[in-house]
Amino acid sequence: ILVASTVESIRPWYGQTVVKGRQRRPRDPHTVRTAVLDAAIELFAVHGFADTSLRDISRRSGISHPLILHHFGTKESLYTEVKRRVVEGYAQRFPAAAGACHKPIDMKIELQRIMTYLGENEAALRLCARTRVDGDYEVWPGEPNLFDLLVAIFSALAGG
Repeated sequence: ILVASTVESIRPWYGQTVVKGRQRRPRDPHTVRTAVLDAAIELFAVHGFADTSLRDISRRSGISHPLILHHFGTKESLYTEVKRRVVEGYAQRFPAAAGACHKPIDMKIELQRIMTYLGENEAALRLCARTRVDGDYEVWPGEPNLFDLLVAIFSALAGG
């Protein structure tokens, strides 16, 4: 979507326009969301949820504060989307494991997959660590609740 009337050059693969020699902020929804999520994961991983403001994310991403609110609603919703993105990244990296989340797992293989994913995604590793330091032990969106899964397995084994 073009915001200016005097466009000299368009770069649609970046979702950006150059207006009178200045680079404009991205406006297409996918590019906006990606820029915000990229900035948010970095800032939440370093500073935590409480010490990261939407204005910080706005400055880092180059996306206006009101546009962030338009796409995500609240800081809490954005944080949920950041965590969902990490879980979905794992599922994309290991689709067979993600599809078998309600089956018994080989703990050694699963830990190897997790360590591989976190080794390839430093921001995800830092975010995981930061959430625990901040006392956030909630199940992440899209992540199987392992406690509930274990209860179900033990109940089935006990015949109940």
